[in-house]
Amino acid sequence: MQKYVIGIDAGGTKVAYGLFLCGGKMVDRFQHSTDSTMDGPAFSETMIQSIREMLNKNALTLDDLEGCGSVHAVFY
Repeated sequence: MQKYVIGIDAGGTKVAYGLFLCGGKMVDRFQHSTDSTMDGPAFSETMIQSIREMLNKNALTLDDLEGCGSVHAVFY
């Protein structure tokens, strides 16, 4: 069974999500504006809901995920 990972880049203006095959190929991406009025629990719940929506959109479940976490990319 193919496994996936989700990378999250939470910034001051937007939160971006990337769904990747474990080999590194991007499958899908999604972003929304950062709501600076949210407290920590509300912000976390928004991220959880966004992950659930991305999984549903791609006909995946939590069992298909190898992991999920914050990312930082450097481009040269």
